[in-house]
Amino acid sequence: MQQLYLFSSEPRAASYSEWWDQRVERIAASKARGNKHLDQIPKYVEGLRGITIYNVHDTGERGTIRTVSNRCDVIVLWADQHSCEKNAIGLQDALHPRTGKVIGKESWLSPHEHEDYVVDGGTKARSH
Repeated sequence: MQQLYLFSSEPRAASYSEWWDQRVERIAASKARGNKHLDQIPKYVEGLRGITIYNVHDTGERGTIRTVSNRCDVIVLWADQHSCEKNAIGLQDALHPRTGKVIGKESWLSPHEHEDYVVDGGTKARSH
């Protein structure tokens, strides 16, 4: 039987329903510990810009929110290569708004992905 992977290279689930149950449990446990997830926060650009987030399933996947679209997609500037690889679909160069120089890689998190991301203590990252 083929093993499913839960956001990492270690096999953890034997079926999709088991994988989904583990995902839901991990999110619920994180919220029970008092962590704020993106799905619990209003999607205002000025309120979210500069906030550092991480993935509840892989805490090494980190980024900084750059902006929010009018459809509540969150645009994230990823912190490192590991985070970029985990978000490779739709990954593009992030450009500095004034100089136009590449400052990293960014991608979009759609609303159905927001519950997988925790606001890192509500701290603001330095602006680019």
